[in-house]
Amino acid sequence: DWAPLAADLGEPEAKLDWNHDMLQMKGGEWVYSQRGITIFGRASGNAAIRIAVYQPTTLAEYKASLRPDYGGLKLRERP
Repeated sequence: DWAPLAADLGEPEAKLDWNHDMLQMKGGEWVYSQRGITIFGRASGNAAIRIAVYQPTTLAEYKASLRPDYGGLKLRERP
């Protein structure tokens, strides 16, 4: 249960979409770039699937240089 950590961190600077295997987690990437931590979980925020720790930075730098590349994992509907 990561509720105590989420309460301590407060509201993230950004909530981004990310892919976990073939599931798209809308708003589940909670970025605290100024603290150097990102929580990857469900959009509801009730479970952490992954936690990334890095040198504190700006949100723009996180998106440009540190964010995992999910480009090849886009979900496509097939006929």
